[in-house]
Amino acid sequence: MMNVEIVKSSEDWDDILELSPHTTIFHTWSWLKTMEKHTKKKIMGKRCRARLYPLIALDGDDAVGVFPVYHYRGFVSFVLSPPSGVEDLYLGPLILNYNFLKQSKRESRFFSMIREMDAFIRDEMNPNYTLFHT
Repeated sequence: MMNVEIVKSSEDWDDILELSPHTTIFHTWSWLKTMEKHTKKKIMGKRCRARLYPLIALDGDDAVGVFPVYHYRGFVSFVLSPPSGVEDLYLGPLILNYNFLKQSKRESRFFSMIREMDAFIRDEMNPNYTLFHT
């Protein structure tokens, strides 16, 4: 069974990204933190700032995939990826070591990772609304 954690350091995050052939500049720590700094969402008349949650799925000690999401907390809770108002549609989950896996393994890892990340988001952030562009 996979485990989902929050990546704490920029070096760890950017090193992990090197394991995915689908990484874009928009997934890098500096870009994610810049988006976090410049995004706000109006919730029930109050402007709320986003908090970046750089999620990683682990199968034992092996990194399986990553997914940067942004949490807005106000009267209601939102989890978005990409964050609101940044005009960036190039985020989404990344499967690591994708090119070295058979198609069936790619699919099973992806679905398992998404299922575990969905449970983490539901249990830890308890959003009223989620929106992901993949």
